[in-house]
Amino acid sequence: KATQRWEATCEEEGYGPSGSLLRFGPLPFFKRLTNPDEYEQAVLKYQATEKCSRLEAQGNMDAFFENPQDWAMQKMEERKGGYKRDYTLIDTQKVVLTLTWAIIVTPIVFSIFFDLVSGNYCVENPAANFCVFTGKIIHPGRY
Repeated sequence: KATQRWEATCEEEGYGPSGSLLRFGPLPFFKRLTNPDEYEQAVLKYQATEKCSRLEAQGNMDAFFENPQDWAMQKMEERKGGYKRDYTLIDTQKVVLTLTWAIIVTPIVFSIFFDLVSGNYCVENPAANFCVFTGKIIHPGRY
């Protein structure tokens, strides 16, 4: 421990970045991609401190990176004898909802945003409140 770095004592299998994405969304996923060493050190420290499996440590660290306050509150409840949440499980209902947003809602929102920013909306609807408010009244044929 002289180097202040945690090292794995055995090769235990965990899950990859996609597991973080499916369990807790984009925050821990991007944390793993942008700063893998910090993520790994957090997992190893939690694993050593709590004397738990790598999967449990990864689940806890993903939950922490996703929302530190909620994670800390859950840990306090556990220490008081309350419900112990299993952070290794994937919530299939949450995954289905996320995929629905990603596949259906996001392209619609992007399309509306693109029409507004490009000015196409104001060409087709020059009297719309948005066009009048922003001063983007565009008359076809006049530039």
